[in-house]
Amino acid sequence: MLRYGLTGREKTGDTMQNEDVMSETVVAADDPEYYADLSEYLNALSSPTRLKILKVLEAGPKDIREVAGGDIGTSYENTKKHMAKLLNAGVVKKEAGIGRSTSGGGALPVWKYSVASGGVWRR
Repeated sequence: MLRYGLTGREKTGDTMQNEDVMSETVVAADDPEYYADLSEYLNALSSPTRLKILKVLEAGPKDIREVAGGDIGTSYENTKKHMAKLLNAGVVKKEAGIGRSTSGGGALPVWKYSVASGGVWRR
C-alpha cells in the first residue's frame, strides 16, 4: 500500500507560515486497476448535472423521466447518459419498479434509480 499526504502552509493569525503541514489524505493500493476504478468514480462525480441527479435521488427512487422532469434541466436522453455513468461507477443502483398508469388500468414497468449504499462518501 502507498500512503499519500498533502503538504501545505499553516495559517497563524493574519500571516501564512511556510512550515510544511503533513496530513494523511489517501491510502491507495499499488494496483493499476484501483486507479482506473478511482478515475471512473471521480469522473462520474465531476459533472454538475450528475451531482444534481444525485441530489434528486436522495429523496428516494425515481425513474429517468421523473429525474429529467425535475430541476436538473436536461432531456430524457441526456439524463439517461448521465445515469449510465453513475451506474457504471457504482454511485447509483437500479431496481425494477412501477411507472405511470396506462389507459387500460395497468402500469408500465420501469427501472427505478437510487443512490447506492456506500456509493457516495460523505464527511
